[in-house]
Amino acid sequence: MSAAFFIPEGAGQVWQSLLLSGIAVLFFLITYVFFQPKNSAPNKNIAGVATGILLVLVGIHGWLGYQESIKQSENLVEIRKVIESGIAKNHINEMLLTTLRSYYSSEKDDANLGALFKFHHDSLMNDTEIKFYPSDEERSPKIELVKATADSVVIVAYSSFVSGRSTAFKNYDGQNGYLQTKGILTTEGIEYEREN
Repeated sequence: MSAAFFIPEGAGQVWQSLLLSGIAVLFFLITYVFFQPKNSAPNKNIAGVATGILLVLVGIHGWLGYQESIKQSENLVEIRKVIESGIAKNHINEMLLTTLRSYYSSEKDDANLGALFKFHHDSLMNDTEIKFYPSDEERSPKIELVKATADSVVIVAYSSFVSGRSTAFKNYDGQNGYLQTKGILTTEGIEYEREN
């Protein structure tokens, strides 16, 4: 029975291992009920009924637990989408608000949104990629500068892990179907758009 937990294909699959060990226990109980000596008929009937009730209860419990684990797995995906979307919006907001604040506090008549954005976030930028995280660790969402002109700045934050609404959507980095949010800064303010 314990061998069911050491099957290489089932590594990390608790339900598969529990199902296989349950089958082993079922095989044992059926063998026990049907191959008892003939002189123990009352015990055989009691053991048979107890085995049947046990199997039904364990089966129902196992099925409900399995369905609950599927539901929780689906919920975790949705939670990750909400969290990652919030992180993307927060990073975009922070960067664009800094630029907008600087634009309106500038005393120059020819203040340039794109130049101000690059000035404030130059230390984070590597070409068009904005390294918002301090290490080279693979983090998500990733942020890229799409456009920086005198009157607008466009930033895109995209995920490498979380699926978006459409699998056909082409992300900024060339992948398909992942979460992507766009932030647009103009002199009028900031606009957000969840593209996928």
